[in-house]
Amino acid sequence: MPAWRARLSPREVDHLVAWIKAVSDFEPVPEAVAEGRDAAARLGCFACHGAQGRFDTPNPGSLKGHIPSWTGRDFLELARDDAEIREWIRDGSPRRFRDNPAAAFFLRRQAIRMPAYGGRASDADVERILAYIRW
Repeated sequence: MPAWRARLSPREVDHLVAWIKAVSDFEPVPEAVAEGRDAAARLGCFACHGAQGRFDTPNPGSLKGHIPSWTGRDFLELARDDAEIREWIRDGSPRRFRDNPAAAFFLRRQAIRMPAYGGRASDADVERILAYIRW
């Protein structure tokens, strides 16, 4: 490992440490949270929502231009509450967006679409994922 002291400022080191913690599985988490993280990994959620669901993935044609991380500001706008998160998982989008002509336009034209997991995600898995997102 190279010595970075002369190349990185203390602030940059802090940012690097925060990033490593954000994408790693090394930090201990409560069991219910770990189960949610494992369910999200098993269903492939991190392929689009980024490592541990914490990074935006570019998505041309989408409303925000990216697939939101679960920890960003855009996520709170696109999934107002647990019920809407459940709709995203089960149906691929919440009814609020499907019923809104402008939002539906963006849902149709985005390059990467949220899959509708329907019955492929058990109720228990959905609740576990919600616990992970809330954490």
